[in-house]
Amino acid sequence: MTGTRLSAEHIADLTASAQPRDQALLLLSVDEAGTPRVALLSRAEVHVVADSLLLVAVWSGSRSATNIERSGAATLFWVVDGAAVSASLRCAGSRPLAAAPSGELAERALRALTLRVVDVRVDEVGYAELTAPLMFAVHEPEEIMSRWEDVARRLGAVALGLQDGSD
Repeated sequence: MTGTRLSAEHIADLTASAQPRDQALLLLSVDEAGTPRVALLSRAEVHVVADSLLLVAVWSGSRSATNIERSGAATLFWVVDGAAVSASLRCAGSRPLAAAPSGELAERALRALTLRVVDVRVDEVGYAELTAPLMFAVHEPEEIMSRWEDVARRLGAVALGLQDGSD
């Protein structure tokens, strides 16, 4: 199944607070040599603005940020209800994500990539299903979950600016 927008099910899956924040989503980009690169994101680092618009938090200067800003293209991959979902994306801009008040994130800069959904593909077969998504087994759950929640709050603030036209 393919489409050009995220379905209501996919939006619910990406945004549901009941979903584990420790599920890993894969952000794929291509470097200058044409080599595919993968970044692991938590659900907290992906914010759905609309069925055709996402915000994604990446480290400034990372390979992912550099590749996506240069090429303008990325793919987000995740697993939902036994199927593999991949969204082809086009970069519509990026901006620094406001700094965290303290801790490790205050020392490293994040960027919010504005990504438009170009195509969504759901891969599933009738004879089998994917039984488990990739998951982070975090070593310091309180610290990491707090960090991810902070990133999610900051992405939400950027999304509000996009929605009301102030940014």
